[in-house]
Amino acid sequence: MFVIEIKNLTKFYYSSESVALALDDISLTFAVGDFVAITGESGSGKSTLLKVMNGTETYEEGEMCFDGVKTSAFGDEDWDRLRREEIAVVYQDYQILDNYSVLENVESVLLICEERLGKLTPKERRAKAMSYLEIVGLTKQAKQKASHISSGQKQRLAIARALAKNSQIIIADEPTGNLDVENGRMVMQLLAEIAKTRLVIVVTHNYEQAEDFVTRLIRLYRGQVSDDIRLRESAQLPATGAEAENHETPEKRMRKRDAAGVFLKMNLRRQPIRNGFFFLLCLCLSLAFLVFLGIIAQNLDDAQAMEYNEKAYFNGDDTRILIRNVDGSELTADDFAAISQVKYVER
Repeated sequence: MFVIEIKNLTKFYYSSESVALALDDISLTFAVGDFVAITGESGSGKSTLLKVMNGTETYEEGEMCFDGVKTSAFGDEDWDRLRREEIAVVYQDYQILDNYSVLENVESVLLICEERLGKLTPKERRAKAMSYLEIVGLTKQAKQKASHISSGQKQRLAIARALAKNSQIIIADEPTGNLDVENGRMVMQLLAEIAKTRLVIVVTHNYEQAEDFVTRLIRLYRGQVSDDIRLRESAQLPATGAEAENHETPEKRMRKRDAAGVFLKMNLRRQPIRNGFFFLLCLCLSLAFLVFLGIIAQNLDDAQAMEYNEKAYFNGDDTRILIRNVDGSELTADDFAAISQVKYVER
């Protein structure tokens, strides 16, 4: 069973003038099957705790272990791998792909995770994406553009994307902040169902929407845990995520190329105006470049023609030059008279 252990963790924020204590000697343990609500006043450290658990913020003292692995010495690559494999985040502002359809939003996550979860055919990927949309109640909206659905539906779509990642941990930062009471309760109920096979941690100001569903309540006050209350038993069911290999094989590289090709096709299909504008821009730039090259080439030819080379016209022969007519006869007085009539010629 996947477990997160936080031991005596302390986090500071530094500025040029002061040091602020964000988290003060926090010790907590989380396990799969828990649905945890973290509450507290603004500035109590709720979001900071989530960021530390997500690896987007560092910590100065203490230790945090993911399934027994210490993170105090983690570098960027280690955190990237952990976020890629074990953590899915549901944001208050949804972070969905507005230009994609609802179905394509979920398919895109399956494409990104192919390296870890296994390659699927387009038909299999579509069916799996639809199964996640069925869980969150969005099958009827599958073909709609994500930008055209309601706020509650967007949040449920964000949850479907988190489910598709098949991670052990789902972290939600104010998932009901932009929703009305009814949609907020619907989202919390959905997260409670998901928590039966995963660890779900929610930061919320609207605890009333979550209290009927969460298994545990944690209150923070000035960076410290003021309450840690077990409200009901957790499901304690193991998650079913697949383990990823750390090394990259030729097969994995091929999957990445395949996924990139599918993304390109989806982008071309879903953003015709932007792609058309980009194509015209590239065409205009190409034509302008060709015209520029033509002007340069023409100027180079003219420069070579106008270049003066004294050796081309220099006569080094010191003997007398004899000038005759074309037929070889000597010039007569009439010839000289005709020549003298030519402009700029002096005898």
